[in-house]
Amino acid sequence: MKDLPSRTEADRQRVLDAAKRPIVYDPENPPMTEEESKELAYMMKKYNTRRITKEMYIAEGLYTPKSKSE
Repeated sequence: MKDLPSRTEADRQRVLDAAKRPIVYDPENPPMTEEESKELAYMMKKYNTRRITKEMYIAEGLYTPKSKSE
C-alpha cells in the first residue's frame, strides 16, 4: 500500500474549522424521513445483492409456499 502524504497544519486547521460549521441542507434535497430511509435500505438490499430473497417475496406478498405434495 502506498504511503499517504502527511497532512500539513493548514490541512488540519481546515478540518477543524469545517467540523465547527453547521450542517446546511439543500432546499431541493431535504433530509430523508425515517420511512424514506428504511425504503431506501430495502431497495438497496433488493437490487444491490443481485438476488431477491424469500423474505423480500414474503414482504411484497409475492411468495406462495409450495405444497408438500408437489
